[in-house]
Amino acid sequence: MPIQSTGPLIGKHYCSICNKGYSTNSHLRRHELNHTNKSKFTCVSCNRCFLRVDLARRHTKNCAPGQEITFPKSKPGKSPRACDRCSRYKQSCDTNMPCARCRSCGITCTYQRLGMYSPPSPSNIGDSHSSPAVGDAFTGGSKSDAGKIHVQYLLNYTDPCTFGTFAAVAADHSAHLSAEILAYPSPDVCELNDAVVSGMSFWDQGDGLLNTIDVFSAGIEPHEEYALQYRMSEIVSQLSNIQSSVSRDRVHGSECFNVQLAESVFTVTNLNRFVWAYFGRCDGYIPIIHRPTFDCEHASLPLVLALFLFGSLLSAPYDPAISARSFFDLAEEYIFTHPTFIKLLERDQGNKVSVEDIEILQAALIILVVQIGNNDAITQRRIRLKRHPCLVAAVRLSKLFGTSHQPLVHDVSKTNWLDFVSIETQHRIGISTFLMDCQVATFFNCNPQVAISEMVGDFPCREEVFEAKTTSDFKQLVSAMPICPPSQSPSAFVSLLLQKSVRDSLAHIDGHITAAHLLIIICGLRSITMISKASHFTETAAEGILLATDRWKALWECVADRDGGDYLRQVGLIRHAPEVWWLTRAIVKASQLRNISCRYMDPTPTESVKHLHEFIDKYKGMWLMQLCSHMMQLLTLFRLRSGVARLVM
Repeated sequence: MPIQSTGPLIGKHYCSICNKGYSTNSHLRRHELNHTNKSKFTCVSCNRCFLRVDLARRHTKNCAPGQEITFPKSKPGKSPRACDRCSRYKQSCDTNMPCARCRSCGITCTYQRLGMYSPPSPSNIGDSHSSPAVGDAFTGGSKSDAGKIHVQYLLNYTDPCTFGTFAAVAADHSAHLSAEILAYPSPDVCELNDAVVSGMSFWDQGDGLLNTIDVFSAGIEPHEEYALQYRMSEIVSQLSNIQSSVSRDRVHGSECFNVQLAESVFTVTNLNRFVWAYFGRCDGYIPIIHRPTFDCEHASLPLVLALFLFGSLLSAPYDPAISARSFFDLAEEYIFTHPTFIKLLERDQGNKVSVEDIEILQAALIILVVQIGNNDAITQRRIRLKRHPCLVAAVRLSKLFGTSHQPLVHDVSKTNWLDFVSIETQHRIGISTFLMDCQVATFFNCNPQVAISEMVGDFPCREEVFEAKTTSDFKQLVSAMPICPPSQSPSAFVSLLLQKSVRDSLAHIDGHITAAHLLIIICGLRSITMISKASHFTETAAEGILLATDRWKALWECVADRDGGDYLRQVGLIRHAPEVWWLTRAIVKASQLRNISCRYMDPTPTESVKHLHEFIDKYKGMWLMQLCSHMMQLLTLFRLRSGVARLVM
């Protein structure tokens, strides 16, 4: 089992692409040049090209000794990232949207000099009988300009390069971690045990540190290490059997299973590293596993394998992490052909879900997230046409889309904590499968498999309640929670936002809804958008979705104002929900404009996320042009009305 160790953390600066850590910012900048494809410095003697000037100078000393060769100096300083106001007054900026300084001063935060997209947000939730103008195509359709948004995370997340999705997640986590350290400096922030738990890539700090101490295997009891090693050997054996089965089924056969490589990858040390990388870096993106009760020694083999491979993606460029990618396809085949998963597809809907059923669904969902980030056309076609529909069917037959809790009351003496964890885990599997379905539909321009009307269960509970480590902690947290009215289901909430008149219905909701709830709701609206897009938007459907997104944005601003700093420190996809809101509106507006010049607007499904990436990149700056056009229309209308008024007088 993972061991927490203490010691100094060397790396403070992390590469946004490979997450390798360095002790100084200048060292990091030199390293980042290795990720570029442009050779900036050329030796005049042999014409050899170099990415970095220090390497070029070192080369010329041997290639052309005695000659004075000068290279152009790099432009000093970092690229600007601060908002317009903080830059103007030379103040530090946390680069949030809006930044903390602008929020505290109550002024509009803008990033116009950086060319970032930032649409205005609605100022009220109430009824709106006027439809947004065509000139307002890619804005929030609001009179208020508070709360700017940029879509850089969406662009990174849909990057069509191999595993570009995970690079965006890792970079986002690093940025969030840096903001947390700046906001909450503490004397133990650099302790190694905190680094491991928070998912920092400790082994990226240099080979010397790795050779000195192995924090992931030191201190493990012999019987525990033996049990985990047996599980790793079992994984190697199962994957070898899958490889043999796949080779027999294929006409031309397949390459042999590399046992030596597998044994070097599936070790106890790597298991603990990768599992902790998952919980530290990506648990906020797919929170379906109860961390305090998870145990690698007793969890099902498919779940351990899925977590192992997920964590390996977040641990690059560690060599075994790179080598682990050779087993992704075999792991997918192993999980989806596992007898437990097959039984789920053949079960009756009335049967109770067992622990084995829950864990195989967790494994299937996690391995799909791993594979969908591969950005390989063959893999993604298999995910879209075969694996994802099977997962949805298994979750539907298990009735996890409608899982509900008994109300949590202040007197929890009779509450069985483990029963609550089990039901909440099932509920989160259903919610995460729905969110995954929205992502698959959006990525590949296809119809969703899960209708929002199926989501009749509860919203997930708050993270601190789900992450309670003991029964006493759980009881204490529940006792401290305010008494809230029964929450509506995601289906009912989306239906409410789509109604024509909702002022009274929403009046009592904003005090109890959370940012996590709003992420689920905007994904529900996005799901409806994808269905309507495939059916060619009617004007009524388009206006209804735009009206609902206006109300959603107003609710988001209410939650942001209510939660303050906690809202700004949300982890995972939650804090990027406004970008999902922007994408939903952009798809609707592009459909209204009948713009079919972009491949993504063609109703035919695609096999690559690059078409969505191109759509976002194309329309991210369209809002400014459309907004100027809209303002000109309003100005013309104002002048006409003024002229008519003078004639009447």
